[in-house]
Amino acid sequence: MNYTNRIIWIDQAKGIGIFLVVVGHMIRSLVNSNILIDNFWVTFVDRWIYAFHMPLFFLIAGLFIQKSVQKPLDIFLISRVKIIIYPYFIWSILQGGLQTVLSKYTNNQIQGEALWKITYHPIMQFWFLYVLFILIVGYAILYQYTGTKTPFYFFLFSLFCCLLLLLNIDIGSWGVLYQTRSNAIYFAVGAILGSNPNYLKSISSSHSKNLIILSFLGFAIVAFATLKNLQTNNLIAFLLAFLGISSTICLSIFSARSNRFKFIQKWGIFSLAIFVAHTIASAMARIILQKLLGITEPWIYLLIGTGVGLYLPIVCVLLGERLKFPYLFTYGKSFQV
Repeated sequence: MNYTNRIIWIDQAKGIGIFLVVVGHMIRSLVNSNILIDNFWVTFVDRWIYAFHMPLFFLIAGLFIQKSVQKPLDIFLISRVKIIIYPYFIWSILQGGLQTVLSKYTNNQIQGEALWKITYHPIMQFWFLYVLFILIVGYAILYQYTGTKTPFYFFLFSLFCCLLLLLNIDIGSWGVLYQTRSNAIYFAVGAILGSNPNYLKSISSSHSKNLIILSFLGFAIVAFATLKNLQTNNLIAFLLAFLGISSTICLSIFSARSNRFKFIQKWGIFSLAIFVAHTIASAMARIILQKLLGITEPWIYLLIGTGVGLYLPIVCVLLGERLKFPYLFTYGKSFQV
């Protein structure tokens, strides 16, 4: 696979984000399994991670959307189906099926009928792919009428979505609509940043010392706010998400300048594969440690579960490439969202 012509700090940001996804899900899995006690620190780490890690992915997805939608609409949408909708269905069915068959070993039991509802009711972490596809399709359609001004108009739409949320206006019981209106703003800001190359250049040229300071301060503020449980306020939640995203980007730009953090870039390159497969991989590790080996130390579960969740999907991608089978994570060779 060709990894040239990539923006390293963006891969680094995705790598940090997917690491937080795996750790966050692993922590919740251990709590649900009564392996880890849900104490003050566990709750704090959980709130800190969930304050910004998924908004980060929506913003990153928006960075290159303006360039991507310049392709003919049918070609663009088909490509998105191959790399978003295809893995959504394949891995939703695979993960949901395993959770149904192995329900006595899993934390989240899924009834068989839930698999028939994934066309409109995503299970587990797959809500992200569902909502992302909705935002992408909406942006692509809007582009047909607004062209180069699409980032601005989509941003106005996202502000309207934020207003609905802040005013607590009910838009129906479909959870996907809630997730869409909650995350549209991050995708829109990403589109605005990505539509002007000078924005990304100015961000990536910051001094290393300033990047570390800004990253530390941003993460610290998010930590303080979550300690006070301020993220329950929707307006503060938006602000904390952007602060966490900004801190992650600063840290990513800094780490991209060193060869010591190439493993984080690797996580970012394979982030889609890790996202759809890490739950199965980490659950396998937890079941083996708990049921077969009788391990009781939570830190062993967290360390091994996170490692397996990150690297087993990567191994599967590389194995698929070697076997010339590019259909495990996307319908085709590219598995980047």
